[in-house]
Amino acid sequence: MLKKYLKFLGSYKLSVAILLFLSLVVFLGTLAQTEKGIYDVQRIYFTSIFFVHWLLGIIPLPLPGGGLLLLLLTINLFIGGVLLAPKNIKRPGMLIAHGGVIFLLLGGFWGHLWGKEGLISLTEGENKNWIESTTHWEIYIWKLTNDNLKPEKEWTIKETNFSYLKGGLSKTITAPDLPFKIVLMRFIKNAEPHLAIPGSDGNVQGVYLSPTPLETDEERNLPGIYVEIASNKGNQVGVLWGGEKCPWIFTVDETNYAIGLRKTREKLPFSITLLKFTKEFYPRTNKPKFFSSEVVCNSGNLEQRAIIKMNEPLRFFGYTIYQASWGTTITNEGEKDYTVLAITKNPAERIPLFSCLIISTGLLIHFTQKIIRYVKVSV
Repeated sequence: MLKKYLKFLGSYKLSVAILLFLSLVVFLGTLAQTEKGIYDVQRIYFTSIFFVHWLLGIIPLPLPGGGLLLLLLTINLFIGGVLLAPKNIKRPGMLIAHGGVIFLLLGGFWGHLWGKEGLISLTEGENKNWIESTTHWEIYIWKLTNDNLKPEKEWTIKETNFSYLKGGLSKTITAPDLPFKIVLMRFIKNAEPHLAIPGSDGNVQGVYLSPTPLETDEERNLPGIYVEIASNKGNQVGVLWGGEKCPWIFTVDETNYAIGLRKTREKLPFSITLLKFTKEFYPRTNKPKFFSSEVVCNSGNLEQRAIIKMNEPLRFFGYTIYQASWGTTITNEGEKDYTVLAITKNPAERIPLFSCLIISTGLLIHFTQKIIRYVKVSV
């Protein structure tokens, strides 16, 4: 019975079925990008176990997701190409080639699960040692110094702790070294603040959050949430919004604190300083022709100065730094350009190269042996 199941899992028929479903998922996912952002499409179609695609917007079509299909393809290749394949030391080519494909797929899972990626925006002269997520948010709490209101200590609450708070649901967050409780309620994935009529529902300090339609590009959504600071001296209610420039500052036991909503940050093992940002436009247009960033990366023991251009990334300390985009911000000195760098760390970055070498070696051995046998028979 076990042999029968193994034979099915390693069969060519299952391989063909998986590849046909993969082609369908890629086709539907590509079409979906006309209506959804790349992150939504990736989550729904390419990393899911199952999903439902609506044909013509009215007919539900349940399908296996890309994550499940790639897992099945890995199992199929391992069983059919390694376990059940003829083990002949004189003909190792196909075993090596199948092993290379399996190595490639496993590397993709490894990179997806343990890789890191984020964005960092810098103006000239600015220095940062952290990256921001493109789609995930967190609530941050700062304990401020009494003299100049600078952050002295920080706490964070990840989005997974409050993204489900709809309707009347709430969640209370405590920390041993915080003299108050934080009650989270009414999370809105894409919100817009408005001035409130006194006595209206959701009115907090003259402001309320209004839900707005979700953006096609998920990274453009600006969420909001209502919070309550509960202490022995009383309760304070406030509104946090992802588009705010400054946090909400409040006082508990004569100590100043700040709380706000921002995209999830992750600390880097090095800092990046933007020395100079350069951009060029096509003549008589506002379309950028070229833009680059001259930066200095410093890990404490190692420093590297480089110019990052489009399609010319910098590799430093195991991370790859790309020139992603740029923008203009308003400061006290007027308009100022800033650069946006995409930073990734993929532990499986070189696995595709090694996999291709293994596959090529296996195929070269296999076809060389085929040619030699053919020549011998012909002669």
